[in-house]
Order: sequence, then structure tokens, then C-alpha cells
Amino acid sequence: MKETFDQKLKISELENKNSFPSWWNSSYGPWNPSWGYHNFAFPESILLNPHFYQLIQSWLPSPRLWTLLYRASRDGYTASQFHSRCNNSGPTITIFKSSSNLFGGYNPNNWTSSGGYQNGGGSFIFTLVNPRGNPPTVFRWKTSSGHGPYDDASRHANFGGGHDIYICDNPHSSASSYTNFPCSYEDTLGFGQATFTGAYNGWCVNEIEVFRVN
Repeated sequence: MKETFDQKLKISELENKNSFPSWWNSSYGPWNPSWGYHNFAFPESILLNPHFYQLIQSWLPSPRLWTLLYRASRDGYTASQFHSRCNNSGPTITIFKSSSNLFGGYNPNNWTSSGGYQNGGGSFIFTLVNPRGNPPTVFRWKTSSGHGPYDDASRHANFGGGHDIYICDNPHSSASSYTNFPCSYEDTLGFGQATFTGAYNGWCVNEIEVFRVN
């Protein structure tokens, strides 16, 4: 009986589930088979290393192909420039860099500049590098919160009611961004507003990258 394409793909996945993707190098650290095997090319990023990329892939509902939509230092730091490049692009991962700290969020919905909260089902936020040296950690949406990503034309990608992550317009030159965490996302580490940057506010964002993940 001739194998179908889907059958061959499943066999290939089973054979490779404990293998290294072709872009993985031992210098990145030990490979963890629990991350799952997918051989998507490492995305164009100046913020993520392959370890962080693989971790975020493991947090998504399924492995995705990443495409860079927006980089603040390349495309401009205004919220309007973010929305002009990212609206109606499908699910996205956003990475923020503040000093040496890296954090961000996943929105399974389109950004549309609607001026309100989106359904938070499936969304999450995360820390990759933080002042306390906590390991990379994902924070899932509280189903009882009612507030997911906040989609407004005058702001960057924001998450949660409160907001858990609020990034203002021109965040590289304004210290008006803040993290009122936890509001809509579960704080599994217990460090609250100090989780991402060490402080509720008073910090700038010096780089942002947004990737379409589909």
C-alpha cells in the first residue's frame, strides 16, 4: 500500500522526535527532546537566541513558522508604525528588550487597532531574561479575567487588564511603560510587578521585535 504524504510526515516526525533541528548547535547548550522536533529555520532576530526560540515554540499550541514583521530600531518606535506592519497578520509573538531584560507575549488574534480588549483565550506572556535571574517562564491567561491582549492604535502590543504589560508610544524615549502584573495572567513565580524589569515603571524599551507565527 502506497504511503500518503501525511503518513510519511508522521513517520518522519517519529523518527526525528529526539533529533536536533538542523540549525541547532551544541554551543547553544544541551538539547531537550521534550521541546519537540521541528526543523523550521531560526528566525531573523537580534533579540532571541536559538534556546529562547525553541522554548517559545514549545509554549505555542503547535510548532510554528516565524516571520519577522516589525523591528523598532529598523521600522520606527511609534505605535502607528507597529500597527501598520503587524495589523491583520494573524497570531504574533512580541519580544521587548528593556536594558538587558527580555520579555513579551503571544497574541493568537489579529492586531486591528480596535481600541479595546481582545479575548485572552490561548494568549500568554513570558520572561526570558530578568533582573532576578529567574529561568525563562511562561504565564498563562486566567480564564476568569475577561481581559486579554489590549489592541489600541496609540499603543504597542499590550497584554491584560491593568495592564500586565503596558508599552507606551515611543517607549525608547519615554519611561511611561509599566507592568502591573499579575492581573490577567497567572504569576507562577510570585514576584509580581518586579518580574520583568525589576520595577513597576520608570524604564524604557530599547528594542521590540514582532513575529507572525503560523
